Amino acid sequence: MKKLIGWSTTLTLLLVGFAHGQEAPKDLTLSLEDCVKIALEKSNSVVQGKLLRDLQDVGVDQAKAAFLPTLSSGWGNSNTINGPRNASFLDESTGTIVQSVGESTVSGGQSVSANLNMSLFNASDFANLAAARKNYRAQELDLTAREHTAVFLAKRDYYSLLQTMSLLEVQREQVHVSEESLRRAETLNEIGSSPISQVFSAKAVLESERATLILRENAVEIARSQLSFTLGMTPDTRIIPIEVEISVDPVPLSYTKAYEIATRRPALVSDRYQMLGAKDNLRAQRYRQYVPSVRLSGSYGWNLSDGEDFAGFEDLFLRNYRYTVSVNVSVPILNMGTTTGVKRQKIQYLQQLETYEQAKRDLGLDVRSTLLRLEQLRRTVDANEASVVAQEQDFRLQDEAYNFGAGTFLDRQQAQLRLFNARSALVRARYDYQIQIATLEQLIGMPLAEALAQ
Repeated sequence: MKKLIGWSTTLTLLLVGFAHGQEAPKDLTLSLEDCVKIALEKSNSVVQGKLLRDLQDVGVDQAKAAFLPTLSSGWGNSNTINGPRNASFLDESTGTIVQSVGESTVSGGQSVSANLNMSLFNASDFANLAAARKNYRAQELDLTAREHTAVFLAKRDYYSLLQTMSLLEVQREQVHVSEESLRRAETLNEIGSSPISQVFSAKAVLESERATLILRENAVEIARSQLSFTLGMTPDTRIIPIEVEISVDPVPLSYTKAYEIATRRPALVSDRYQMLGAKDNLRAQRYRQYVPSVRLSGSYGWNLSDGEDFAGFEDLFLRNYRYTVSVNVSVPILNMGTTTGVKRQKIQYLQQLETYEQAKRDLGLDVRSTLLRLEQLRRTVDANEASVVAQEQDFRLQDEAYNFGAGTFLDRQQAQLRLFNARSALVRARYDYQIQIATLEQLIGMPLAEALAQ
């Protein structure tokens, strides 16, 4: 019993150790380019897009199959046994009816057959093939759009992680300054140079900033998990980003040029091909309603009875064969199912057309809003940089005034709060600007440098 308990304890410790080993976070140091590559490889949206593209490729093959003949062949072997039958006949010599029992008979044979069917003309098949090709092209472009979205999400979450980490550093510095302020207030209170209220005020400010520090530490881990999730990794993977150089320069791109470039983005062109595919499907339905179709069919049959001998392969074409060739013309006159299908397909086409037109309007609004947001953030960064410089000077002067007794502790605290608020605002604006650059690149469907070169 003791041995059993010992084995159970050992097994439990091994399992716990294995579980802890599995839960240990994995640290990865990645650059922005590394994150983009990983996102393109592991993004679920990109993988789904590839599968949808392959599915549309099969749809094209299926549409082509309507033009190809269908062939089938068969071989049969039959054996029939007929049991004996009773027979009656008149015996002329005796003049009586005689009953007799016959013998069983065996018969059989072999057969070979082949059938061919193909469409000589069906206008709807051509329209279906055109629709399938457009749908495949739409899915190809949709895959490219998914890749652009994966790149944007990777950049957005990467910059967001850097932003939260920078805000955390600002907050740590603010806590450090507040700790020094508290120690100074306690020292001055001990020598009788300041009231006890300044100590409590400094302590209250410090604890409030420590609470904010906890929030920002948590925000960093949340942003880290979000980036890991975007890259297709487990949320507990700890990605350590490499700081990137941030330049906040004006974007010399007018709305007209940006929108003209954006109209060629894969997502919008994909919507256009989907609309054209719906139009071809409508055309196919109308052809079924009005246009005749022609089909060719042919068959070959060969039989060999049980009493005949098979002389070789040439027998298939020298005797006992049968050929049939027929051409069928089908003229549609009335089919309510087809009529209803035309109405349904027309509505679907109008839906796709409206979706495409609305996508163009939405794109124009998004491009305009992003350009305005970029200009706003650029000016905000300039203003915040000037504000940080001014707040640093103000805090230095307020600190000196307080040290020499010409200023109050409250003035110094307020100057400190304004300084670190300005630094936090500058950090947010700088990284928000980079996120908006990534947003603009997603909207126009290409890197900004490439768009400016056009």
